[in-house]
Amino acid sequence: MDAYLSESMTDTAGNISSSVGAFTDEIEGELEKISIFGVNLTRKVTISIVTIFTVIAISTGVALSVTLSSPSSSSSSSSTTVTSTSTSTLTTTVNDNIDNSVFERLDHNYWSFGEALESTIGKEIYDNSTHEHEALTWLATDDTLKLDVTTPLDVLLQRYILADFYFATNGTTWTDQFHFLSGKDECDWNDGKSSGVFCNDEGRVSNILLQDCNLVGTVPHEIGLLSHMEILNLTKNGLHGNIPISLGMMSGLKRIDMSLNRFSGQIPPTVAMLLYLEVLNFSFNSLKGEDGARALKDLPNLEELYMSHNILEGNIGHLGKSETLRVVDLSSNFIQGTIPGSFGEGKNLKYLYLNDNELHGVIHGIGNLKNLVELDVSNNKLSGSLPSTFGDLSTLQTLKINSNNLQSELPTEFGYLNQLSMLQLSDNGLTKIPYELFGLKNLQTLTLSDNNLSGSLPTYIGLATSLIYLDLSNNKLSKELPFEISNLEILEELYLSNNRFDGTVPSVLSNLFLLKTVDISNNNFFGDMDVAFCGDDRPEWGNPIESYRADCLSDDISFSCATECCNENNYCCNMPDETNCRISD
Repeated sequence: MDAYLSESMTDTAGNISSSVGAFTDEIEGELEKISIFGVNLTRKVTISIVTIFTVIAISTGVALSVTLSSPSSSSSSSSTTVTSTSTSTLTTTVNDNIDNSVFERLDHNYWSFGEALESTIGKEIYDNSTHEHEALTWLATDDTLKLDVTTPLDVLLQRYILADFYFATNGTTWTDQFHFLSGKDECDWNDGKSSGVFCNDEGRVSNILLQDCNLVGTVPHEIGLLSHMEILNLTKNGLHGNIPISLGMMSGLKRIDMSLNRFSGQIPPTVAMLLYLEVLNFSFNSLKGEDGARALKDLPNLEELYMSHNILEGNIGHLGKSETLRVVDLSSNFIQGTIPGSFGEGKNLKYLYLNDNELHGVIHGIGNLKNLVELDVSNNKLSGSLPSTFGDLSTLQTLKINSNNLQSELPTEFGYLNQLSMLQLSDNGLTKIPYELFGLKNLQTLTLSDNNLSGSLPTYIGLATSLIYLDLSNNKLSKELPFEISNLEILEELYLSNNRFDGTVPSVLSNLFLLKTVDISNNNFFGDMDVAFCGDDRPEWGNPIESYRADCLSDDISFSCATECCNENNYCCNMPDETNCRISD
């Protein structure tokens, strides 16, 4: 090649020299009339100038000739098949990281495939330190399917992208290889059931399901070129780095689950381009941003959104008016501001989880969510009183508002929540339990601990016959336990510790055969508790005792079946080693 260029340059110089002579004779007379900085353009000066430009032109032409023979100059992006290129012209170094000795060992397919893919993938495919290069080398030299220069580009590209994904996520350490990099068609790189790569009827990759497979590494941006994708599930792996912005190119995606990884950075704004998206799960990562929900507010088909356990900030107002969302989980972030009234416009919203954030102010709009089934706003800074419109939530089954700054009484309208099975209102400033609350026939779990409840426990506690779990600990309740508490026949756990109850425990509690956990410590009870809790007539179908805790280190109480005994100083020890407990006391 060098000899050819040298001979060509000599011939070209001779031809140009002859042309220059004729050219200068013709215009010599005119040029001599011109003076530049006092120098007349004589024949000798003219020839010198023209010669200089001639040398520059020849040098430029040679440089262009060499450049045009490099691998990156030939365009094949518009071609539907892989074209052939002579390897002798493809030894130009792409960048400083490339070891040219590697290329000398590569065959014809490498350069042909490389030329076809470069315009789409980039020059990284020639850098032998990248996973892109690994994928190209495997495809050209090690793939037993043996694709060749007649392979359609879209077929070649699809197989390349999956190989690139394999290398980028350390495929050799996956818990299952799913036939990746085998001689099978890539549509068969799966377990035949629910994991691996699956294609549609046209042979285009539609589902990548690699959940809990020990994928470690980053997701390559080339994955966005799989334009027929519908489901991408990469949950429970060790993936890190940014979520590829190229996800927005997968216009047909319906479900994305990349939860339980170590992704960081921002939520890609291109997610807003996924107009067919129905489920998005980015929870349990380290995603951040002040307004991560902005890109999602206008997705017309989004039904389920899971973004919990990230580092998201900002507010949540942008999601409030969605007519398609059924599930919103933004829990365990750093979201601030108030709960906007616009959330009440989400007519199809059934599950709303905003717990463990930094929300404040009064709760607005929630009472308009007529289809709401579960609401969790616990562990925030919400204040004021609950609105009476909560009584309109006729389908509500679970309500968690514990660990906030709610004050005053619960609205009596809570008595209309006939489907309610779990109510958690602990760690607030509530002062009174409405009578209507105990009339709820489906209520199984009631936690009102750590409030400002005082006075005696009302006798209508006996109406809550569906209760399985009752926690009234850490309040200021006093006087004797009402006899009616024995009506709670399916009660399994009872927590009354750290109150001011006194008197004896009603012996009729012995009828609570399903009771397995009791804590009545740090009160003023006295007397024999064996009759109430330790009877020999407990039927076989009853629950075994798991934890019975009381102030039985005091001589005022007899409680032979207790598993833990305490004294007035709240010192407790495990039983039945009662002697050692009393000595320690």
